[in-house]
Amino acid sequence: MKEIDLAILGAKGLVGSQSSKHLEDFGVGVISADIEEVDITKHKDLDRWMKDSPAPVIVNFVAFTDVDGAEKEKGKEDDSAIMLNVEGARLVAQAAKKNKKFLIYISTDMVFPTNKAPGPYSEDVQPQIGDGAIGWYAKTKLMGERAVAGVGGRYALIRISYPFGNPDNEKDFFLKTRKYIESGIPLFADQQFTPTYILDLANAIVEIVSRQKEGVFHVATHPPTTPYEFGNYLAEKLKLEKEAKKGSLDDFIKQGGKAPRAKDGGLSTQLTQDRLGIEFRSWQEAIDDFIQKLNRA
Repeated sequence: MKEIDLAILGAKGLVGSQSSKHLEDFGVGVISADIEEVDITKHKDLDRWMKDSPAPVIVNFVAFTDVDGAEKEKGKEDDSAIMLNVEGARLVAQAAKKNKKFLIYISTDMVFPTNKAPGPYSEDVQPQIGDGAIGWYAKTKLMGERAVAGVGGRYALIRISYPFGNPDNEKDFFLKTRKYIESGIPLFADQQFTPTYILDLANAIVEIVSRQKEGVFHVATHPPTTPYEFGNYLAEKLKLEKEAKKGSLDDFIKQGGKAPRAKDGGLSTQLTQDRLGIEFRSWQEAIDDFIQKLNRA
């Protein structure tokens, strides 16, 4: 590998910041950039930054990720979800193609519809913009995927799901789950999902970059579980005083103002593991590994 291997856009976010740390631990040279360094919605600034960057690979973590907040953005002239998740994604792809960079675009499991065939969804399943009920956040991320594909160039698309493994960000799914348990907030027992361990994501990025693999990749733990089951295991391993309480996704959605979420979702990762020659952790193994890291900190 070259001395500088990749540049990360969105390097201060939940996933981008922790991925950067892991990549540096792996010996990968990382250039980190956030909104202060480059605004992905301004094509001239973005193109100038991309041209000046010595990194041959760009990883775009930038996104508007407030799933329920995105519902309030829909229809606004300055819709942040559209600006970042669609237009920003397109501009990054155009700049990467123009400057002959390999692009890795980070997307989400939520692009799959909530009222169609149940998951886990394989990498070769192609969600459609008008296919089923998905929230505005999910729709803009799917539009972003289409925008990147429409630009072309050399790129890889990675979908992730409920990421955890960042001890410094309160949005981390592990940390939120612990907080919910300690606060007595119920966890969904009727939702199937496959959370993503950020360390596994960093490993996948290394393999994609080193092999220059294009296409669609899924990074998630296995097998499918529920937030309640995830929380039960976490509480047991952390020896929390309180136990996880059962909750219902259906009841949560009925509150109003909530984006649709798949009850039987999750990502299948077999094709990704086969293509990259790696094996992702189970969600129990990932929880164990993260707790060990927390204890060593």
